[in-house]
Amino acid sequence: MKSGDRTNDCWIVKMSVELGTQLFEKLVQDETPSAFTGKLTGMFLQGSEGSEWGSRTPEETEKGKMYLEKLIENRSFRRKETLRAFSVLGQARMMSGTQCLVPSVFEAVGASVNAKLRVLHFRRVSASYARHSNRHLIFPNSKVYVGKERVEQALWTQYGEETAPSFRGRTHPSQVREGDPAPGQPVYFRESGSAVLDPFTFELRRHVSCVVPRAGDLLCGVIGRAGSGRRIFSLWFICSEQFLRCWTLCLHRDHASYRTIKTKKKTPLEYWMTGNRLMTNSYYKWGLGENNAGRTICPLEARQRYWHLRTEPSSILWVHLYCALVLVVRYWEPPSLENTPRIPGTTLDWHLPSLWLETLLRVHGGN
Repeated sequence: MKSGDRTNDCWIVKMSVELGTQLFEKLVQDETPSAFTGKLTGMFLQGSEGSEWGSRTPEETEKGKMYLEKLIENRSFRRKETLRAFSVLGQARMMSGTQCLVPSVFEAVGASVNAKLRVLHFRRVSASYARHSNRHLIFPNSKVYVGKERVEQALWTQYGEETAPSFRGRTHPSQVREGDPAPGQPVYFRESGSAVLDPFTFELRRHVSCVVPRAGDLLCGVIGRAGSGRRIFSLWFICSEQFLRCWTLCLHRDHASYRTIKTKKKTPLEYWMTGNRLMTNSYYKWGLGENNAGRTICPLEARQRYWHLRTEPSSILWVHLYCALVLVVRYWEPPSLENTPRIPGTTLDWHLPSLWLETLLRVHGGN
């Protein structure tokens, strides 16, 4: 081989490495599932020629270069080629050492879960009216009845709860997310429509609660029409902000609310898997972290950190449920030791319902 040929080969290899690096970064920005990002980059580098760069003719090299540049510069083309690659990709992630998770499984689970989530809508409570209500201050492992007495607002916000056998209320007319069936109209609710969200099927199940929603609370549920023509929540629950973020991340790949996010050199996935963005019950999470670290919990600090939650049971009982759902539906990754949500200063394993992933795959993926 001539010296000029060796120089040309070195240039081709350098060019392919540079283009491959740029393409990999673009795939990361597109939030391509990290389990497949490297594999996809390799597939695109190989391109339609099906051969290594060093063995290509000048025409094939130029064609491959143009293909990669188009992938890097044109996001819609890149998305189209990514979906096409997923349809033929045989790369699998292993779960429980025996079961393969291929792209088609993630796609099926995502489609099924999103179909359940799509019927849910969100509103902020404007006012509520209760009959024969009781007011409580709830501290760790204790409840103090305060009746109609005035309580300091900060104390009531952190520890307070009002219960009543009968109540009703309405929401602000403004929609929280697009697609609301009654934009510009208030939506009404009653205690008879209260429900719980199943953490496996993500369907609402009627469960009458006596906890009265407060002004400013976020409600989530199914909006119907009453006999009077008014819009009403036929089923609803007091919703955590984390579930709203989870719902948005699962259903919207590019939502307007994401544009204000400053990730501080983190990838979007790293951003969502830290802090309280998707992790719920910060008090419970703190307690688990302290126990795992072998530290003794000070009763005074426990009381100061405690916050009484009146949101859906899933956000109270499990720390990582919405992290795991977003990971599976949006990023096509199963929860594993490598992608445990990060909590500074503590080590905490995935905190999920028993057999959650296996049940999710069986219910939504047909496995």
